[in-house]
Amino acid sequence: MKREMFSIQKALAESQNLLSELQKPVRFQSFEF
Repeated sequence: MKREMFSIQKALAESQNLLSELQKPVRFQSFEF
């Protein structure tokens, strides 16, 4: 049970990191779509 909660928290933290990385304007401008 605890291990499941930990993996969920880890996944949440990773998605938060991805969101914050995407929201950095400098990073955004380096990509050209």
